[in-house]
Amino acid sequence: MNKSCLWALAIGALLLQTGCDDDHTDVTTQETTRDCAGIAQAATDLNARIETHRVAAADGLPAYCEVSGRINERTGNGPDGTAAPYYTGFLLRMPDNWNHRFYFQGGGGTDGNQVLDQVQGARAAGDRSALSRGFAIVATNGGHPQNDVGFGFDDQARIDYGYNAIAQVAPTARTLISQYYDQAPTYSYFVGCSNGGRQAMQASQRFPDYFDGIIAGDPGWNLTQVAVDEAWNTQQFARIAETDPDTGTPQLWTAFPPDDDDLAAVSDAILDYCDAADGLRDGMVNRPAACTGFDIATVDALSDGQKQALQAFHDGPPNDLYTTFPWDPGIRGSGWRLWTVGSPGFNGINAAMGASSLAAVFTTPPTNAEDNPLAYALNFDFDTAAAQTAPSSRIIDADSIDLEAFDRAGGKLLIYQGMADPVFSADGIIGYYDRLLEAGGGFQSVGDYARLFRIPGMNHCAGGPATDQFDALTALQAWVEDDEPPARIVAAVDPDNTEIPDDWADRTRPLCPYPQYAAYNGTGDVNDANSFTCSTPD
Repeated sequence: MNKSCLWALAIGALLLQTGCDDDHTDVTTQETTRDCAGIAQAATDLNARIETHRVAAADGLPAYCEVSGRINERTGNGPDGTAAPYYTGFLLRMPDNWNHRFYFQGGGGTDGNQVLDQVQGARAAGDRSALSRGFAIVATNGGHPQNDVGFGFDDQARIDYGYNAIAQVAPTARTLISQYYDQAPTYSYFVGCSNGGRQAMQASQRFPDYFDGIIAGDPGWNLTQVAVDEAWNTQQFARIAETDPDTGTPQLWTAFPPDDDDLAAVSDAILDYCDAADGLRDGMVNRPAACTGFDIATVDALSDGQKQALQAFHDGPPNDLYTTFPWDPGIRGSGWRLWTVGSPGFNGINAAMGASSLAAVFTTPPTNAEDNPLAYALNFDFDTAAAQTAPSSRIIDADSIDLEAFDRAGGKLLIYQGMADPVFSADGIIGYYDRLLEAGGGFQSVGDYARLFRIPGMNHCAGGPATDQFDALTALQAWVEDDEPPARIVAAVDPDNTEIPDDWADRTRPLCPYPQYAAYNGTGDVNDANSFTCSTPD
């Protein structure tokens, strides 16, 4: 029996007459003009306050019924002893052209209500959003309306952010969907990148029978460790940065000025060292293992301080508080700079959101550092970091390799990761997957339910000198619904990416399931994915 039918039994008698079957045959598109306002009657049974309205078709999106809701409204703790409002918010969109599928869209950053403004499910769906494909889509604010980190002062809000919002919103959305269409979804999916990727991995670990298929993109699966690493990186770049004469604080962007070619020189040196290892010099490193011996000391264009800072970045903080980063030519991408050193007037996301989140959400007791997150990062004590972050780690991090229940329920987990992600290290998720392989009996067993795809050159979730446009959702659907595991996913270049060479405009590449990599066949168009084979390393 599929998970949607299991959900129907769990939700109650309301959903028992849904025509569930075992072969997933009822997946045709359903046209509907049902009464959107009428489903508000479900609020009493769901302990939720909801509002509904219909939205006309526009901008390539179908007409849909929109339901916004608040679960468990309460007053809790805010920073500095203040009181703050809390609720688990959600926004559900149910299209007229429903395809009988449910799509839970993961959040981003520290969530809050801002994530509810972007419920289209576009990132993993290729050129068309999941909503336009007919999925009923829901997203959550993660248990708090605040678009800041003040929720970290409330214990329940940390739990809701960590995982409990999924547990509240998923069944609520499914009930509303089933009432609206008089039928439960045939398939259920969870898709997210960054913090949404962390939520996706939480779903596979904590709620193994909620979703048939899950996509975890560049996942912050060990988010508390990531926050510590962000402080470490901020300190390294601050040591070589110029100081603002008015404030006396480091200007991180001066460590690698955007008008200089410092990072481009590093990128070129990485390519010189390991680009050809996949059989073709093409400005991409498809075989990352070939870069393990790269030495930043060989890059003459850098100062000694810049070399030391980049080496420290790639080595990670002391005491095994985080993992290493791979050397990848995507270090020249603007997305790498955005997180690490920023730009004039902005010290980067690590020193802003990263530091304030570390202070208020990921350490116990919490500290309000939003007024000066850079100072907090520069003074962070790594000797006490493990003890400070342990309580939050148990709630927020999705680091379990016990996916037996997920596998037993028939779930499929597709993970993708940018090799030049400057915040969530590719080495980290590769290490997680290696542990999963070791515990699960190797790829022949684990590959049946979990696969990892590495994307050379890609920064955080997108961008960089990379083929970062791909349809992971269709690949996941084929895996879930037709039992066709993704042997490769074809990726293309973003036509709006100004950071790629002109001769890459029509480039495609296969994304291969780890540990395989895309190897050039020796003949054929070097910009065509068909000229590459997913090969297993020697």
